[in-house]
Amino acid sequence: MKDSLPRLYSFARNRNISVAKFLQSEDILEQFHLPLSAEAFQELQDLQTIIQGIQVQSNKADCWQYIWGSNRYSSKQFYNLPFKNIRPPPPFLWIWQSRCSNKLRTFSWLLLMNRLNTRNLLRRRNFYIEGNNYTCVLCNVNAEETAFHLFFSCSFSKSCWKAIGIDWRINLHFFQMMKRARQDFQHWFFMEVFIIATWHIWKQRNNLIFEGRRPTVRDWISKFIDEARLQAHRIKEDKRQVFLSWVDCVHL
Repeated sequence: MKDSLPRLYSFARNRNISVAKFLQSEDILEQFHLPLSAEAFQELQDLQTIIQGIQVQSNKADCWQYIWGSNRYSSKQFYNLPFKNIRPPPPFLWIWQSRCSNKLRTFSWLLLMNRLNTRNLLRRRNFYIEGNNYTCVLCNVNAEETAFHLFFSCSFSKSCWKAIGIDWRINLHFFQMMKRARQDFQHWFFMEVFIIATWHIWKQRNNLIFEGRRPTVRDWISKFIDEARLQAHRIKEDKRQVFLSWVDCVHL
């Protein structure tokens, strides 16, 4: 209260008095040096409004309670406290709700945060690439390899998405584009498909750069199917068969 009513506090006779003892006073003016200043008098009126809603239970001892409403400490609650009013875009929540392995989910989070080491990111970090070539290696349009280009507008990636029936409305804002694609996909496992698909586009790109293996859509589909079947064991049994039936419809 000394912080919310500082002017009135400066007139207090006993600055360490408990709330219970303060409320026992027949006249609260006895607790202050008089006369009060005009500002302190205004704060006195505010105090009278506050104490009208206070009920002291003399038969119970005081107890400390954490701001999240419990008398038990929780590191999780403490960590989440600064972020309780933050509402991230829905795709970030979809990642952690998916049944993919943590490695793939972390990769997808890096993609949405634009933190993957694409050539565009390396250039922004002043990392020199031989030949000063920062263009996409999966297509021949001489476009810089940004995360968005590599996974959504590159001709190779478009062919991959077409093979599994996902169409991206690249004219929309990124997260709106993802929401629209999820609606059009019409299956509960959209995020699992998205994560696996992007993971293997990334691997096709890396295989070309580091091993010289030419990417093909056929090879990507084969790897996508194998990965989807591998990740399927993480899905609850009552939903797993629906997912596997969809995977079986993806043709090489």
